[in-house]
Order: sequence, then C-alpha cells, then structure tokens
Amino acid sequence: MGSVQNSLSDSHIHLFEYGFSGDQNKDFELINYLNIRECFGIDRALVVGYEGTDGCVGNNEYVRRLSRTQKWLAPLRYVNSRLPLFDVLEPEFFGYSIYLDDWTPSEDHVDFLQGAALSIMKTPIVSLNGTPESFARARNSLQRFNACKIFISHLGLPGRPAFTKQEAKLRLHPVLDLANTSDVYVKISGLYALDSTADGYGSKAYVEVLLETIGVKKLVWGSDFAASLNHLNQSECFSLASSLHHLFSEQERQLIESRNLSDVLDACKN
Repeated sequence: MGSVQNSLSDSHIHLFEYGFSGDQNKDFELINYLNIRECFGIDRALVVGYEGTDGCVGNNEYVRRLSRTQKWLAPLRYVNSRLPLFDVLEPEFFGYSIYLDDWTPSEDHVDFLQGAALSIMKTPIVSLNGTPESFARARNSLQRFNACKIFISHLGLPGRPAFTKQEAKLRLHPVLDLANTSDVYVKISGLYALDSTADGYGSKAYVEVLLETIGVKKLVWGSDFAASLNHLNQSECFSLASSLHHLFSEQERQLIESRNLSDVLDACKN
C-alpha cells in the first residue's frame, strides 16, 4: 500500500460467506475486498453484520471468525428484537449493527445490549440503519445508548435528493434530534440509494447541513461494499463523491476518509 498517499478507513462494508444472495463461491467477497484494499490503501474497515433474512443467518459468526485472522476488520454483531440475548458480547466485536425496520424499540433491551458491550470494551459502536421515520419512532430507546458511539448509515436514508439546505434539514430532523442528545457520527455512504448519478449531487445539501450541525469530525466515509458495486464502478465506490469535494479542505477529507473512524476504533477497546 506504499504507493497510496492517503490511507482510507471504510465505515460500512458487508462480508457474506457466499455473498448476500448465497450464490457466490466461498469467501468471494472477502477475496474481492482484499484486492480492493490493496488497490485503494484501506487500513481498516467496519463490518456491518446482518442476519435479517434467512439466507444471511450465520453472518455474525462468519465475520467474527474472519476478524481473528484479518485484524484490520472491526466487526459489529447484528442484533434485533427476536434473536436470543447473550451474557456478554464476544470479544472480537466492536459493538452492534441494528436495522430499525427489524427493531422493536425497548429501553430495557438497549440497557442490556449496552451493558453486555461495556463488559468487554470502553466505548462500543452502534451502527444504525434506518429512515428518518424509523429514527423518530425509536428515539427514546436509542438515546439509552449513552455510553456508545452511534454511527448512522447512509446519511440516515433520507430516500430522495435534496436541493436546498432547508429541505435537507427538514428531512434529517430526526437524525439531528438524536445528535443533540447522543454521540452521533453520520456515514457518507450508500449515496446511490437517493441519487443514481455517480457524482452524488443529490446528497450535497444533506452533507452541507450535517457539516454545519454535527461538524466535520463526526462525518465518516463508507463504501457500502459489496452492494455499491451494483450501481457504481470501483473507483466511484472507493472515493468520496466528486460533488462533495469542494465542501472540504484536504485535511478535512482526510478526517472523513480515514482519521475520524480510526480514532473511534482506537478508543473503542483502549
């Protein structure tokens, strides 16, 4: 990786043993990402566990097992309201992955999960995937993750482009509301979900609002591997969207693309 000037830290990837659809060769995604990692200089990656469909059952154990030999991986254990509880969080995990469409808000459940994580680490990470509406519904329970770093995926899935900051701020209100009371980071990831253009122009107003409210030190870049490769080419997937470049200085881009996530991961278990 010596030929790459600035390293990257990827805040959002998925790794499935046989691919998300279950029709790929064993470890195909891992092998693909290892090649990408070498090409783009990716130092670390936050692996978002997912077992929300029958075909994905076992993903927690798979990413946990990978992280024992791939030390650059930081896996998050997928949890929902139906999976059985556990006494302590396994030491390979850095926290939890929660999909709010598969989550019944429960303050007691949050208290249990946070306690299980704090038994093995200093500052757990909780990655949240949900729409503004789902954040509004789960607000009270999510605030109970008060000892955790909360990472909100894909700009909070606003669902449509915004072309004014006023429009973006209104759409992001539940995310910004949570950020007022919790230690929230927002992933600049999955932009193709709201804007099919490669330059991510439809996300620009959202990022401007986040920059003005939570600040550059709470923004992290993520590739959304491997799903993003169905929509963008490799170079587009593994760089900050071009329409956003002018919003940041070179130093700020380095924070978003690497340092912010690396600092959280370093503090997580120290």
